[in-house]
Amino acid sequence: MYMYYLLGYRILAKPENLLTKDEVDGSHDDGGFQRVKLTDSQLRRRRRSAHFTRSVIFNYVTDEVHSQAENTYILTLDGDVDFHPNAVRLLIDSLKTNKKVGAACGRIHPIGSGPLLWYQQFEYAIGHWLQKATEHVFGCVMCAPGCFSLFRGSALMDDNVARTYATRATEAGHYVQCDQGEDRWLSTLLLQQGYRIDYCAAADALTHAPETFSEFFNQRRRWGPSTLANIVDLLGSWRATISINDNVSTLYILYQFCMIISTILGPATVLLMLAGAFTVVFKTSVLGSYCMALIPAVLFMVVCIYAKAETQMTVASIMSAIYAILMTIVLVGTIGQAIDGGMTSPNVIFLVLLVFIFFISALMHPEEFFCVIPGALYFICLPTGYLLLTIYYLCNMNVVSWGTREIPTRKTKEQLEEDKRLEEEKRLKNERKKKGLLGWMGLNGFFKELGDVLKQMRSDGSTKEKSKTDMLLEELIHEMRSGRENRPMHRMTSSSTMTMTDEETRVIEIHEPIDTRKQKPEVKHVDDVPVWLQREELENPSWLNSNACGDGPVRHLSEKESVFWNQIIAKYLHPINEDRIHQEKVANDLKNLRNNVVFGFFMSSALWIALAMQLQILQDELKDKLFIKIPRFDSDEDLAFEPLGLIFLVFFAAILGVQFLGMFVHRWGTVLHMLSITELSCGKKFSEKDKVRDVISKAMELQKLCNIENEPMPDYDEPIPDYGYSDVEDEFDSISIATADTMNSATPSFYNSNPLGTRTPKQEIFDRRGHSSGAALRKAFEKRFRYEHQNFRNDEEGGERQLDMNPTHARDPASIV
Repeated sequence: MYMYYLLGYRILAKPENLLTKDEVDGSHDDGGFQRVKLTDSQLRRRRRSAHFTRSVIFNYVTDEVHSQAENTYILTLDGDVDFHPNAVRLLIDSLKTNKKVGAACGRIHPIGSGPLLWYQQFEYAIGHWLQKATEHVFGCVMCAPGCFSLFRGSALMDDNVARTYATRATEAGHYVQCDQGEDRWLSTLLLQQGYRIDYCAAADALTHAPETFSEFFNQRRRWGPSTLANIVDLLGSWRATISINDNVSTLYILYQFCMIISTILGPATVLLMLAGAFTVVFKTSVLGSYCMALIPAVLFMVVCIYAKAETQMTVASIMSAIYAILMTIVLVGTIGQAIDGGMTSPNVIFLVLLVFIFFISALMHPEEFFCVIPGALYFICLPTGYLLLTIYYLCNMNVVSWGTREIPTRKTKEQLEEDKRLEEEKRLKNERKKKGLLGWMGLNGFFKELGDVLKQMRSDGSTKEKSKTDMLLEELIHEMRSGRENRPMHRMTSSSTMTMTDEETRVIEIHEPIDTRKQKPEVKHVDDVPVWLQREELENPSWLNSNACGDGPVRHLSEKESVFWNQIIAKYLHPINEDRIHQEKVANDLKNLRNNVVFGFFMSSALWIALAMQLQILQDELKDKLFIKIPRFDSDEDLAFEPLGLIFLVFFAAILGVQFLGMFVHRWGTVLHMLSITELSCGKKFSEKDKVRDVISKAMELQKLCNIENEPMPDYDEPIPDYGYSDVEDEFDSISIATADTMNSATPSFYNSNPLGTRTPKQEIFDRRGHSSGAALRKAFEKRFRYEHQNFRNDEEGGERQLDMNPTHARDPASIV
């Protein structure tokens, strides 16, 4: 909500930033000339010529406000992220270069310990080196991660971005697309609005990655469905996105379509690889190899649908260990198949191409070269990452809780007692059900429900309504009586006097003595409240009396800001009233969505596997007709390769080739970016004078950024001690004059203008806008420079330091400043 406050109130809602009605209509006089009234379309074209933002809200503010919104950047971070300031500077460069860039993200490095971290190091490296770089070069980055990204303020203020992002999820698809991955959802909104997202490889950030198996699976359970949902949403609106976003082309949409196809066929591809390895290593039949590969995956899918989360994690960890052993066997089988098939085998060519691309990519990132070493571990864990993990997050798509980094809340004593009481009631209820022969057989509940149905059939509607009403009244009376009995006898239940007849008074049973001294007068209207009890929450809120606030100064909000916060609280920050009926409907819709998606994935994988298995079974009959023959260098016999497997290899090789090319182009752009901000010191003479000049210039610049309204008048009449070196004063005068000239040239002329030609103390300290002119700081640095410079010269000559008549003044640097 701070984003709403910064962008919506601090920039747009200030009265001085808004145009008047005459300025908006363009109908007022300007120097004797009547301005031409612009239409809405003309006004939009005029705005877009200087600014990229398409929102109509900027038609009612000045150009300075529009520029301020475009130059306002919001940095999003996670709590465990570490980065250097230079990384943010690189992200700012990306946004300053192109106004169409709505966000920029950097290179994320996972940190931690353990084998799971090694796996993620290689995964993050390949994802950034190849995938993000390719998206940046040929289109737009699909996701600006929330752990370290920089967003443009005007892009977030644009139509259908922040307002759509802040809407509450009401449908099952919204929970998956919006709530499970907010950064991916916000990035999709920016792309659909016409903005570009850049990737800066030199902006490094460190983030803590999951180190446990369950935490890793829970994290990917959120990321996987959200990524698929947002890509499908972008592909569904590809025509509108291409028409509004000139950074997204038809070829880029085709690339994203190929990526999602590879994601869908990923589990089936792993199963085909396992089945082929079983055939080569264990010498089993084709049908037996496919059964060995498919049965564990189908059983794990059943477990993920019907079992508890803890059981799923246990089964997944056991199967991951087994698959790691099998993948080692697969590696041996692949090497053996390569030896039998020769170097012209498509499997060998693809494997060599894969290793070559990863190795060259690591060489192109020398500082991250060692991230490629865990590649062997990544290969062994392929079934875990592409088979088990995909099945897990698809079958748990109906679970919309985050599940990562959640700390279990400690229950209070009352909550523990309530849980214990509920468990005891549940145990007694189960024991009553098991009593008797029917209870032992489990038919007690059945006959009880049957008896209730027969009673309802025999009774009419009025009897049923009457019985329900009587039961509710009895429960209400019981609760009221128990509540009165538990209260202390000396307290009053009523805060005002009630007028009742004698007959009504005789009916009420009095449980407490009436103390007329503790009765309060009946309040009929708010004006009857005494003045000393009245409180205005805006001017004198009750929480100010809390001891936690302390006795600090109080600054009241303006009326407009109070109205803004009240509206924000009413619209976005009120607690959500959970509707049980709506929650049940959303839960059912999520299960239906999960079932449909799982069925779609299952059918696509089943068709792909069935087709490949049938081709292998009929290999002898179709070898001369459908199989593709590839010549071998070491033999006259050609190698027959199935067309489905060859199409798969060519498909993935083409994607890797495109990503490899995109990585090279992006690395060249990174080199140019780093050269543009690099300062070369060769051929430059940098003396102590230059250091002092840089320090004074930077300090004066920072001082002018602050609105120093109460700067005290410095005591310039204090005599400067004579250090015995006459050239020091002339040397610093040249430095200060050069610094003053530099600062004056960087500021408007009216800052230092004085029509009367006088130099008063007020004009020497402040400019016409009330900002500090930096004179006091320059004088202080002058004194400090003379003192330090004289000590430096004395040390060089080997003499003792010359002290002032006042030893404390000479030895204490703070007193000099």
